[in-house]
Amino acid sequence: MSHVATCKAKLLLRNHIATAAAAMGWEITDATSAVFYDRTTHEGIVIAAEGWRYPIVVKEDGSIAYDDYGGDWGDVEDLSKFQSEYTYAVMVETMEARTDGAWHVEHHGYDENNRVQGYAWCEEG
Repeated sequence: MSHVATCKAKLLLRNHIATAAAAMGWEITDATSAVFYDRTTHEGIVIAAEGWRYPIVVKEDGSIAYDDYGGDWGDVEDLSKFQSEYTYAVMVETMEARTDGAWHVEHHGYDENNRVQGYAWCEEG
């Protein structure tokens, strides 16, 4: 049975959502809403996600709506990775915005909790 769920993430910045989607190999569509199997409509940033039957929607409040049909229509683990990529994008922008040194950020995949593994450091100049 279809089950539409909402993940209580806080993904609020469209440019970082786009960066995270691209890192996952997903694409933001031109649509502003999506209708799931149960005929509910969810408005927000609509993402066509590879391996998902229905799109993923990042709502205005930053939460994520999706329909995975118990894992048959999409892998919920992907959402953890997506949130991690979003956090990584925010971190990179924050560090790049600093002017007191040369910041370096490296992405090294995911840990067992699907969080981005990476390193950031600053070389004072």
